[in-house]
Amino acid sequence: ATTNLSVELGSVGTGIAIIQAESKRPYRGHPHEKMLARTYLGLAYLQQGKHEDARIEFAKAREEHRGKKAGQDTDFTTGHFLEGLNSLRDQRYNDAQVSFRKVTELKQEWALGWYALCRASELARDESEASGAWTRYEALTPAEARLARDGSTPCVLFLVESGWGPVRKPDEVIEELGAWGAAESPPLHIALGPVGQPKVDAPSLDDLYFQASTAGGTSGEAARKVVSSAAKGLVRNLPFVGRHLASKNEVDLRCWASSPGMMHVAAIPLPAQPTSVELICTGKSGRPVGANHQVFHYLRGRPFGEAPLVYARVLPNAGARATLHG
Repeated sequence: ATTNLSVELGSVGTGIAIIQAESKRPYRGHPHEKMLARTYLGLAYLQQGKHEDARIEFAKAREEHRGKKAGQDTDFTTGHFLEGLNSLRDQRYNDAQVSFRKVTELKQEWALGWYALCRASELARDESEASGAWTRYEALTPAEARLARDGSTPCVLFLVESGWGPVRKPDEVIEELGAWGAAESPPLHIALGPVGQPKVDAPSLDDLYFQASTAGGTSGEAARKVVSSAAKGLVRNLPFVGRHLASKNEVDLRCWASSPGMMHVAAIPLPAQPTSVELICTGKSGRPVGANHQVFHYLRGRPFGEAPLVYARVLPNAGARATLHG
C-alpha cells in the first residue's frame, strides 16, 4: 500500500498529471501520512515477530517525516517507542537505548518512556544509564503503580488512537497552496484496566495536527505548483485542444479521511491468566463517554519485553478501522 503513495517522476502518467486538475492527479500523500503508512506496516511486522522487516519500515517512517534539510528530525514519539520496542524484542539493546532515549527527550514527563530506557540499558549492561532512568521513573510513578525494575511484572501494552485527523484547507495567504487545520474532535482522556479495577491513564504522545503542520512539504508543493502552472500555460497555447486539456490551477485538499487525531500508549499490569480489560474515555466534564467504551477479552499479561501489544481506536474515528474484539 505504501508504494502507491508516490509517483515516479518522468513517467508518462506524471507528465499527463501535471496538466490535470490537482484533485484528479495520482495522490502523492503528505509527509505525515507516509510516516503513518510506514509505521502501520512496521507495527504489522512487529506483531508477526518479523523484527528485521519492522526495523526497516520504522527507519523508513523516520525518513519520510524527516524532510530534506539537515536537522529536520522526526519528533513522532510513538514511532520511536515502537522502534525501540522492536529492537528490545530483537535483542538489539543498544539500538533500543537510542530509540527510548529519544522518547525521553521528547516526552520528559512520560514515565513509561523512562521505564523502557531503564530496561534497555540494563540489558545492554549500561548500569549508569539504567540507574538514572529508573530514578526518573520512580519520581514519576506512585509506588503501587510501578512495574518491577527487572521487567518481570506481567503487562499488556496498548496503542490507542482517538479523534479525527488534520484536514486540508486553502492557505490564508496563498490560496493556491494548501494548509493544515485541526479537526473539530472533542479532547478525550483515555484510561484502561481490568474490568471493575482501578484504571491506568493512557497519555497522549502525539498530536497528528502538529505532525502534519510541522512536517514540511510546503516547498515541494510550491515547486510542483510552479511546474504545473508553467506546463499548463504551454498546453493552453496549443491550437484547438489546449484549453480543453489543461485544467485551471486549484488547491489540492485531499488527505487521509481515516487519519487519527491523537496517539496514546500505556502499559497495563495484568495477570498471566485470561483477563478482560476495559477502555474508558472521559470528556472535558470528567463524565465517561459511553459510546467510546470498549472491552478486550482473554488478554494475558507477559513480562515487559514480551508484552502483547493491542491496537485500538475510539470514536469519532473508530468506524474507519475494525475495532471489534472477541
